[in-house]
Amino acid sequence: CYAETQAERFAGGKAFPDGFGITLRHHKITEPLRYRKHARIFVNSMSDIFHEGIPEDFRSEVFGTMLACLAFTNSHNHEFLILTKRSTEMKEYFSPLYADLIERWTEAAALNLQCKDPDLTFAEYIGYTPPPHPLPNLWMGVSVELTKHLKRIEDLQEIPAAVKFVSLEPLLNAIDFDQLAEHLRGIDWVIIGGESGPKARPCMPEWIRHCVQAARAAGCAVFVKQMGSWWANSHKSKDYKGGLMSEWPEDLRIREFPEVYRG
Repeated sequence: CYAETQAERFAGGKAFPDGFGITLRHHKITEPLRYRKHARIFVNSMSDIFHEGIPEDFRSEVFGTMLACLAFTNSHNHEFLILTKRSTEMKEYFSPLYADLIERWTEAAALNLQCKDPDLTFAEYIGYTPPPHPLPNLWMGVSVELTKHLKRIEDLQEIPAAVKFVSLEPLLNAIDFDQLAEHLRGIDWVIIGGESGPKARPCMPEWIRHCVQAARAAGCAVFVKQMGSWWANSHKSKDYKGGLMSEWPEDLRIREFPEVYRG
């Protein structure tokens, strides 16, 4: 995993004091509320919020910030992307009634923001008004590297999110076309890419092509991120991740984003 390699490389420093061990950055949670321009925020590029070592209260703080961004107009249009391999834990987290989750997130946000009157601040989301279902700024995704992990998409289908996406990265083998196309129905966005790094495993353009075709058959927006370092080395690419679209086969030069609907 690139995250582990990166964390261990800078272990002991300010960013990763415990290496790849769990570090809770409470001071970062409310940062998006101070952004003045639209931001698409990858919540956990170096972690997994559904790791068993993450406290439940901390998760509530994270989702509470997303809720708070909806309550304050200056940060209303931010989008939050959460990606996980732990789809079972994700599904379990969202199993309570949605109104109960909203209440939990509201309490966490009110505490972090020191709201004098949280009932007024979050009136649109609690109490007599039915809460938004799902949060319009929440994008949820799962990673799928091999055919045997397609079950993660089934779990994703059952949770509430404004955008549901699947990351087929690192793509480690050909994924069964029919199974993939069937699982992707109802998914908004598919990201595809080969593995990067000095020990990257092979990713064949034909595997990526089949994933693109399966995503198209399911009606998903498609984003081909990179060919991967194995391909880059074998093709003497200028980018070690194989991320230069101009070097790819023309039919794979696709970078689409899903349509986002806001109520």
